[in-house]
Amino acid sequence: HPLDARPASDKPGAGHHADLLDLLTGAIIATGKDDTLPTLTGISLVAGDKTLTATSTDRYRMITGALKVESESVFTVLLQNKDAAKVITALKPIVKRKDPRTKAQCQFSSQQLNMVRIIKEYAVRSCTRSIAAINMPGNEREVVRIARDYFSLNIKLTEKTKRVFINAIKAVSDKLEHSAIECGTCQDKRCNDGAIAHVDDGRTFLVLCPQFFNSELNKVNLTPRILIYEAGHLAKLDENTSLNEEFYCFQGATKEEKCPVVDAFHNVDAWSHFIEELAYTI
Repeated sequence: HPLDARPASDKPGAGHHADLLDLLTGAIIATGKDDTLPTLTGISLVAGDKTLTATSTDRYRMITGALKVESESVFTVLLQNKDAAKVITALKPIVKRKDPRTKAQCQFSSQQLNMVRIIKEYAVRSCTRSIAAINMPGNEREVVRIARDYFSLNIKLTEKTKRVFINAIKAVSDKLEHSAIECGTCQDKRCNDGAIAHVDDGRTFLVLCPQFFNSELNKVNLTPRILIYEAGHLAKLDENTSLNEEFYCFQGATKEEKCPVVDAFHNVDAWSHFIEELAYTI
């Protein structure tokens, strides 16, 4: 069976299951949900040169990950997301029970700490620049355009409207600067469910999952907006939302509609795009 490919190591063990679990949980994120398009609802698994590569796309994003294996088998197979979910479900208790690497607590490596520091500083600067963009004389048209793109609002940029935007962005920036950022492991339920990052239930700190540092699964240029997004949760920008479920801008996005979600003004993904794009206007 294709999934029997054993990761390269001196000894077999639950660590192999953890490697495969990481590969599949990363790839399943970008699988589509439209059963009429089977090539978009599965994970393409390709084995060759002692490497197992998993690739998935839902047309809006693509994720690719690779795993070194001992087997010299060569094959290509499309693993449907429903089957992949079953494999992931079967692997989770094995990894949690046996893998000595899965600890409740972890520490960032020095390289990861440096990466987090740089990305955090960049995200804070994006907030500062977006506030400047709102206040910049002559930039009103850009602010109105971006608000329409991501909030589906036709606004008049009055002083009151400026204050609403600026106060929200300042709240995000404050959370970025002063909230703790902790290390997540594959024993963390949300990381194990495929999250790149998340906040705790009390919305007091931010957790970065292993995928955050995997440049093959998560492009580095996307990481500042991920921090802005999670800081939006900490700042409770979605506190007054009318929805119980979280939606993302890429779901159904087109050239005409960049963020076609309900109640976008209380959607943290919409805010993260709004802040990032505003920062580029000056």
